Amino acid sequence: MVGLLLRASDALTDIVNAARGGRTLAADFGADIAAMMEDALGSASEPGPASDAPIAAETKVPGEHRYQILFNPHAELLKKANEPLLLIRQLRRLGGLRVDVDTSRLPPLDRIEPEGAYLGWRFTLDTGVPKSVVHEVFEFVEDDCELTIEAERPATSVAAPEAAIAADDAELSVKPVELAAAAPSQSIRVDVDKVDRLVNLVGELVITQAMLTEQSSLLPPDQYTVLIQGIEALAQSAR
Repeated sequence: MVGLLLRASDALTDIVNAARGGRTLAADFGADIAAMMEDALGSASEPGPASDAPIAAETKVPGEHRYQILFNPHAELLKKANEPLLLIRQLRRLGGLRVDVDTSRLPPLDRIEPEGAYLGWRFTLDTGVPKSVVHEVFEFVEDDCELTIEAERPATSVAAPEAAIAADDAELSVKPVELAAAAPSQSIRVDVDKVDRLVNLVGELVITQAMLTEQSSLLPPDQYTVLIQGIEALAQSAR
C-alpha cells in the first residue's frame, strides 16, 4: 500500500510538471495506478472474516503487568527524525496496548508548523516484561520528550489471543496479549560520526535523484520510457 501511494504521488508530480511545461501526457497515463488504488479501496471496504466475531471472554493470565505510560514529545522531536508511530509499534510487540491521543496542544490549522510535534499519548500496556524493557523502547527519545512509566497493578485479565477484537475507530488499535512472554527488544549502539556520514550520503542521494527527476521531465516519454521508469523507481527508493 505504501509503495502504491508513493507511485500515485509521483504520478501526480508528473502531471503537475507536464501542466507547467505545457506538455501533453498519454491519455492512459496513470490508469494502471488508478485501477490498483480502486482495487485496494474495494478490498479494504470488504468486511474481514473476523468482523462479526464476538468479543473474547476474559482469561486470567498470571504474571502480567499493567503500565500507564505518558508520552509527550517536545516540539523538536520530529526534526530529529524520530517517529512516534515506530514507538507505538514497538510497544504493541510487548503485549496488549490501548492508545489514547492527547490533542490539547494542537493549534489552529493556520498556525501548525509542519515539523512541530503537538500530539501526546497515554498508553495502557498489559505485558509480561519488566519495566526496564518498556523503558528501552523510549531510550533514544527520552531527552526529547516528557515520559512517565508507572506500574498501575497486575493485569487481572486479558483477551484470549485466538479471538478477534474489533478496535474502536477512536483508538489506534487493540492487540490481544500473547500468552508467551514477549522477547526483549534488541538494539545496537552506533558511533555518532558514522550516523552523520550516513545522513550526509542520503542527502547527496536525494539531491542527485531530484536533479535527475527534473531533467527527465524534459525528455519525450515515448523515446526514453525505460530511462524515465528507472528514474521514477530511483525516486521511490530514495523516499
